[in-house]
Amino acid sequence: MGYSTSIRAFNRVKAYLDEMAAKNEPLVWPATDAAKLAYYIREGIRIAKGRVSDTKTPKNTLDFFQPYSSLSAKYVIRVKGNNVVAEPRELIPNLPASEVLKRMVIEEVEEPLEIVGAVIKHKAPEMFFPMGDNSPENLARIYAWSSKNDYFIVSSDVGITLTKTDPGEIAWRPVESL
Repeated sequence: MGYSTSIRAFNRVKAYLDEMAAKNEPLVWPATDAAKLAYYIREGIRIAKGRVSDTKTPKNTLDFFQPYSSLSAKYVIRVKGNNVVAEPRELIPNLPASEVLKRMVIEEVEEPLEIVGAVIKHKAPEMFFPMGDNSPENLARIYAWSSKNDYFIVSSDVGITLTKTDPGEIAWRPVESL
């Protein structure tokens, strides 16, 4: 199903588009059919773009649609559960390629010796091991090496991360015995 070019389809979502044009913050709208509402909002933006790019559009109509025609560059429209979310594009993290390449994800590595070996081999500033065994004994073995080599451990339910950047309070440290 393609987008409509009807002005009625635009008017159906004009209130949402007005709010998007006026604000530059994440917007959330509850809906009984969130996917349909998101589609209608995208359709409304597309209609505005079409009216602005049409050379036969009168000047007053062009001025009316102009603020709405650039909303797809300003917002990303997503469906999250029963809500439609409009997220400003500048709030979406835009990491440069060099930063992305500094982070590594290594699958299939579980044991402490394997984790330390992978860190020694790759020497990346941040490495994530989703299969890493984060039992206290294994974390203590990794800590014995990482504390001497300027790496910090972050343990979570989804795996183990070794990073050169100090994560603060979430860094794993062995419990001191009294």
